[in-house]
Amino acid sequence: MQEALGMLETTSVALGVQGCDAMLKAGDVRLVEARPTCPGKHFSIVTGEVGAVRMAVAAGALSAHPSVVQTTIIPQVHPEVIPAFTGYNPVE
Repeated sequence: MQEALGMLETTSVALGVQGCDAMLKAGDVRLVEARPTCPGKHFSIVTGEVGAVRMAVAAGALSAHPSVVQTTIIPQVHPEVIPAFTGYNPVE
């Protein structure tokens, strides 16, 4: 089964971490990456089944409100996309 990729971008590092925490607690998702980007912004990426990712991103956006810049969900992402973020490919 192909997985989905969910992303949350915020204008606050603190609220971004809070939103990331909410995403991980809301559904059966795995953290791909979470880090500050340019000064004052935060970016989180999770992966899992489509429904779980949708629920997790919605919970993260609600928790990080009003600092949410953008949320994105990519259902059925190609299997090579997730390892491109982390540099880890368990298939090799």
